[in-house]
Amino acid sequence: MAKRFISAVEEATAASIGGVPTCKPLIVAQTATLQEAVFALEKTSRGACVVVDDAGKAVGMFTERDVVRHINAGEDGWLGQSIIEAMSPITVTLQPSMTIAAALECMNAGPYRRLPIVDADGAPHGIVSIWDVMGYIAEHFPQRFFNLPPRPELETRNLWGG
Repeated sequence: MAKRFISAVEEATAASIGGVPTCKPLIVAQTATLQEAVFALEKTSRGACVVVDDAGKAVGMFTERDVVRHINAGEDGWLGQSIIEAMSPITVTLQPSMTIAAALECMNAGPYRRLPIVDADGAPHGIVSIWDVMGYIAEHFPQRFFNLPPRPELETRNLWGG
């Protein structure tokens, strides 16, 4: 049974990360202020945006965690700061042709909850999250994950599981 599960995981993660549905990334210019970025996140109900340089190349990510970090720091006037000061520089990007397994390895090594998908020129085309990947796997391979036989050695033997 363990071999079947491992086989199912290998099959699911061999697909291309470019096939995982993502929404168009929220893009913010590197000249933006934190106030502009926070407003854009709130207006679009997003949890992250990609910061791009003048050429449109992804240079950073700004997330809701960055907002919380600045609020907790209690700095006065932080909304007027440049997004460059608050963003996380992009050190890892995903290419659409990468496998889901490779993308998960990149996320785990970071650790990153979200990573941008960029083209050959570094322009962002999407942001993929761990939740996007798990949803894709569950949706496209349900028979491999939801119909696995139960493991009798893990079943509860009485009402309280003891």
